Amino acid sequence: MSVYLIAEVGTTHDGSLGNALALVDALSVGEYPVNAVKFQDHFADISSLDSPAPCPRGFLAPVESRREYLERVSAWGAREWRALRDAARRRKIDYVVSPFSVAAAERQWQWCEPDRWKVASGQATNLAMLAFLGGTGRPVILSAGLVTADERQVADDALRAAGCTDIAWLCCTSEYPCPPEHARYQEWRYFDGLSDHTRGKWAPIAAVARGARILEKHVTLDTRMYGSDAWHSMSVEEFRALCEELAALEVAMTSGMRGWIPTGARERYLYREPGT
Repeated sequence: MSVYLIAEVGTTHDGSLGNALALVDALSVGEYPVNAVKFQDHFADISSLDSPAPCPRGFLAPVESRREYLERVSAWGAREWRALRDAARRRKIDYVVSPFSVAAAERQWQWCEPDRWKVASGQATNLAMLAFLGGTGRPVILSAGLVTADERQVADDALRAAGCTDIAWLCCTSEYPCPPEHARYQEWRYFDGLSDHTRGKWAPIAAVARGARILEKHVTLDTRMYGSDAWHSMSVEEFRALCEELAALEVAMTSGMRGWIPTGARERYLYREPGT
């Protein structure tokens, strides 16, 4: 497919390297594999508010704070992160990371040298981190969910000043899940793609039909899993179905045939006056 499709694993692996590797394998096989798997890297004491607010879990009762959750799911060292990177590259898909601090970006670059960076909208004003990402020479994709047009320009300037020449912005609504009336449909045309938080497949399909070249969608092994994102993510099976539908849409969009009539259809179905 010509659209660059990112499967946003984020932290739905729940701190399990086995879960994370299983998602890489599941999403990179079949007739229509994804282009990239994306993970989040947090230093909980830097990227988490010092708040007793519980980690959101959908219909499940919270048992730990957001800080505790991020500490647990980001407790990997170089061995685990490199195992994920190597698994993705063996499957010939990109390893993409969203760092949530300069420290997270630095260790990802030191350990893994990601193929691309993804900047969450809450980090799009972190100019020190953007300067570091821009200096690595890797493409940078940013979400626009929480930032203004002026802040996007400042972010662009920071990345370009650091030497980044491949910058893309995704339209996004920072609401989980995002109801259709908040999807910002009329704004999609002004962005390079969509970071989608709606339920189902309609938004990614509509975005590609409108010209999106990059898509991002959350995915999980099971929507009943623990954590802040699993309950509103797509299952692997749903994600595969999305890939198939996007591939079919691309065939339709790139078909050059006009006025095609199936063989024999005129003879079988075209109305004729009786006796003719």
